[in-house]
Amino acid sequence: MLAVDVTSFLPDPDSRSDQALRACLDQSWTISRAALDRNGDELMAIADGRIAGVWTITTTHRDPESNTVTFELGEAPQWDWAIGRTAPRSRSLGQASWLRSVPQIYLTDLWDQQPAVSEAKQGWTLDVAADGRSAIVRGPSPHLQIVSLADGTATLALPESPRQEEP
Repeated sequence: MLAVDVTSFLPDPDSRSDQALRACLDQSWTISRAALDRNGDELMAIADGRIAGVWTITTTHRDPESNTVTFELGEAPQWDWAIGRTAPRSRSLGQASWLRSVPQIYLTDLWDQQPAVSEAKQGWTLDVAADGRSAIVRGPSPHLQIVSLADGTATLALPESPRQEEP
């Protein structure tokens, strides 16, 4: 798998839509032929240290003049559960390339975190751990609020508008 840190490419830090992420990835990237051959099956977008999206690389196009690559991407529903989780590797300051390979050991560790049950509806995702003792809920916005917590039930909601400071 290849990973791209798209944090600085996103026009709006709160924008994590599929369209916004694909627009960030729709450019030429520098990668060797060998690295692409070894790792070029899937592409992970990372934003602010979290997995923002994962796609299957269907086709690559190498520009012979610049020796850069562009990707055509397809769906990768087997990774939907990973969106919002901590990225297996984040870009180090001073690292030359935004695009890099993700070693198999990191992917295996991430895959082992896959929930026993994952349900997604209307932009919300519920992942239940294999032991049934915990769950992770992700909303369609990073600004979730706990509205109430009682009798083993947590009620979450999206605020009318993102966090705003009072004057």
